[in-house]
This record gives sequence, structure tokens and C-alpha cells, in this order.
Amino acid sequence: MPFESALYVIDIFFYDGIKVLFQLALTILKENQDRLLQCQDDGDAIMVLTSYLDAIADENGNEIKIINLIKQSYINYNGINEEDINRLRLKHRLKVVQTMAESILQSAAKNTLKYTLFTEYQIKDLFYVFKVNKKKKIIKKKE
Repeated sequence: MPFESALYVIDIFFYDGIKVLFQLALTILKENQDRLLQCQDDGDAIMVLTSYLDAIADENGNEIKIINLIKQSYINYNGINEEDINRLRLKHRLKVVQTMAESILQSAAKNTLKYTLFTEYQIKDLFYVFKVNKKKKIIKKKE
């Protein structure tokens, strides 16, 4: 995101708090929904969002796009409040952490494939074997 656009976001954050960041995130995801649904992995999604944010300012450096994005976020998601965000964050925290761990494992397994003769499933199985053994060692140390 261009520096000038980031200043708009910071300004509105200081005015309206954390909810505006959540509103902007939802608006950005909605605007990129079709492209994001075609992504094969997290890396593809990051590329989609990065290219979108890099194009927030037009070729003349005008900030019309970020202003419109902020307006759209208030139109579509102004009913969201900080209490709702925190309640949902707590509700889904465990699932998010588990999904992140699985995503990291998936990425690591794919990246390891080119250096080994193991299949992706075998690499994941090895990871789980080491993870379980590590937990057992930690438990034994506590005893």
C-alpha cells in the first residue's frame, strides 16, 4: 500500500478505532472475492491482495481509491462494533490457530517435496511423529 494511502488508514483508525481496520479488511476481501476463490494456496492469496493494495493509488498518486474504499467499508460494514469483533475473535481463536498450523505444515510439505523422494503425505506423517515424540518428552520432563 502506498504511504499516502496508509496515512488515510491510520487517520481513520485513530478516529474510529480497531473496527475500521476490520471493516477495511472485509471490504478488501469482498472486492477480491472472485480472485481469492481461484487461489490454490496462501501464497496465491497473498499475491492477489498485495497487487490489489499496491494499486490503491492511481498512476498520478491520487488517493481516490483509498477514499472510496474507506467509504465503501463504512457503507457495507458500519454495523460492526469492537465488542462483536472481540467476541468472534475469542470464539474462533482455536480454529484459526489450528488452521494456521495446518497451513504451515502444508506449505512445508510442498516445499520439501523437491528435495526428497517422500510423498507429501509421508512428509506430513513424519512431522506428526516428531511432534508427538516432542510432546512426550516435554511431559516426561515435567514429571
